[in-house]
Amino acid sequence: MKTGIYFSLFVIIISLTACKKYEESPWLSFRTAEARICGKWTVENYYENGADRFKDFEGEPLYCSQYEFTDVNHASESIYTTVISGCKGPVQSGWWLLNDKNQKLSLTLRLYDNPQHPLETHSVWRILRLTKKEFWIETTFNGKTYEIHFKEA
Repeated sequence: MKTGIYFSLFVIIISLTACKKYEESPWLSFRTAEARICGKWTVENYYENGADRFKDFEGEPLYCSQYEFTDVNHASESIYTTVISGCKGPVQSGWWLLNDKNQKLSLTLRLYDNPQHPLETHSVWRILRLTKKEFWIETTFNGKTYEIHFKEA
């Protein structure tokens, strides 16, 4: 009898620890990844190859201080809208979707440098941490690793 109880507890513990989807996130969440992403986020930290580059990032022409990920679903394709504010440059809007079993965030930003011919930039970010109050993402581009930490606005 005791062996059965211990075995059941062991299976439950292993099952619960397997629920952790992101390496820096809590091991269990009752909210979907989409629900946790939706909301207003402020850039808290920015890293390039592990070095803190937040002050440099604030000076970039494409820097935006606040991102609002909305749950407006376009044509039931799991593509959601992003509203961006506090930008120094031409970025104004975009859209996002989750892929790779919610491990990655595909983000497309529309650059309105020329309103008649907007330029779109697309990037894929690996989700490191996703809680109600924190959202960390990472990507590699041209041999450099970039990491952005958002906090709930």
